[in-house]
Amino acid sequence: LSVLTLWMQMQGLNRSFWLDEVWIANAVIEPTLSGMVYYEGWSNTNPPLFLILVRYVSRLFGFSHESMRLVPVFFGLVSVPMMFYFALRHFRVWYAASAVLFLSLSPAFVVAAQSLKPYTADVFVALVLLILGYQFLGTRARKPFYFAVGAYSLCGFLSYQAVVFLPIYLYGACVGRRQVEGILR
Repeated sequence: LSVLTLWMQMQGLNRSFWLDEVWIANAVIEPTLSGMVYYEGWSNTNPPLFLILVRYVSRLFGFSHESMRLVPVFFGLVSVPMMFYFALRHFRVWYAASAVLFLSLSPAFVVAAQSLKPYTADVFVALVLLILGYQFLGTRARKPFYFAVGAYSLCGFLSYQAVVFLPIYLYGACVGRRQVEGILR
């Protein structure tokens, strides 16, 4: 399934950038990191860690449409086994496989992975935070909590959607496990 997902996401990576992708590409090719994150002529709303990853991968492989889109493809590809891991922990095998199929073969997900936008990084961050959050709630131990907080701190620079998980993490850390499980069901 991962090979099929990779094949689907690699199709059409050399097509021209559309308008929103051009803004990101222009930010990535700025000579300085500060110019990449802050540009006086427009408001850059892309997460800085995503821009830095695209910048360094593009420099490594040369500036092209394909190289700039490798980071979204990578996050799209890594999200598939993470979704399977998460789904296996909460569903039976067939339901977990269905969830992975719906994610990996979704036309919207494939197009998101082919675009120079942080959409697949958002999926990746959501899965990381869900997995670590559920692991903490299952054990209520310090080590998973520190991993979850550390991942949250780093993932906030990769996806602005990570802020959605902060109230859930705080609530989970402050109340008992049974109360949280009752809300999540």
